Amino acid sequence: MAKTGSHPVAQVLLGQPDLYEWRDYPEGGVWDRVSGFGYFYHAHPGASFVREHGHFHLFHAEAPDDRRALAAISVDNLGNPLGAFVANVWHVPLLGGGERALGTAYERFKIDLVYPCYALNLWLTALVHALRPTLLALHKEALAIAVEEEGVAQDRAVHALRFEALMAQDRAVHALRFEAL
Repeated sequence: MAKTGSHPVAQVLLGQPDLYEWRDYPEGGVWDRVSGFGYFYHAHPGASFVREHGHFHLFHAEAPDDRRALAAISVDNLGNPLGAFVANVWHVPLLGGGERALGTAYERFKIDLVYPCYALNLWLTALVHALRPTLLALHKEALAIAVEEEGVAQDRAVHALRFEALMAQDRAVHALRFEAL
């Protein structure tokens, strides 16, 4: 992407004159029917991380209308990763299963599509793999919160069950900054 002067956020918003809060980009999201994984990008007020432009919500689905949430990755206006979080279950049900099933899901995450941008999809796939231990830990903690603290899980004022900032010096994150593509 850097070779063309672009970056992940520009690619996911390509052709959109403005970013509207709570609107999914691209419209309807991206879903790889072969792998079952997908994502959408959006932003809303009260960002979890300083300098957050928006975030990529990751999901798994057996059918287009049967999404199960994975973690989300917050990025700045150039697509540099800032943090990760797991949305509250009132937004969309979390992908469940035991530790092994969740680990396999994050390990198998792959978006092998040209739409909306092949380089963006490769970047996001690589980022999920690089952050797998962090995303998996957040997901497991969020599932525990959803079970143990039902009131929190149903509280519409609580948008994220668990979030964590990513350290800029983290080699895995630094290696996947958009300049590397």
